[in-house]
Amino acid sequence: MTANGNIARFLGGDFDDIEYLGRGSSASVFRANQRSLGRPVAVKVFRCFADDETDRVLAEARTQASLSWHANVVSLYDQGTTVDGFPYFVMEYAPGGSLEDRVRDRGALCESEWRRLGMELSAAVAAAHDAGVVHCDVSRRTCSSLRTDRFASRTSGSPR
Repeated sequence: MTANGNIARFLGGDFDDIEYLGRGSSASVFRANQRSLGRPVAVKVFRCFADDETDRVLAEARTQASLSWHANVVSLYDQGTTVDGFPYFVMEYAPGGSLEDRVRDRGALCESEWRRLGMELSAAVAAAHDAGVVHCDVSRRTCSSLRTDRFASRTSGSPR
């Protein structure tokens, strides 16, 4: 699958204006326009996927969906499987990029920004723990700036 040109076809056609954002250990992430609802979204497409991982991916989707009510957790809108069998998530788009992007582009956060960020991420992780989820990957790459004034965690966890 190619990053931009064919990804819309692999996702089934509801997405256009697709831009590759990056990749993690198991998935690539794209920014796209969801035509049916006229909104920007992030699409996480799992690259390395074996049939025995289906339960893990579905558990991650359920986990993220169950926490979508929280202001500091990226909302999961939908999940599916590409036409060639790779699972994907359609999520809230974080236009501010990751915390890593923020620090690279504008320099270190000041003390008050760090304090606010710590409170917001702690609240997200606490909500996940209250729901019985252990967040597996809190890092500068998985913390997203939804707006200039709010950070959120992209849940990557599984039930305890």
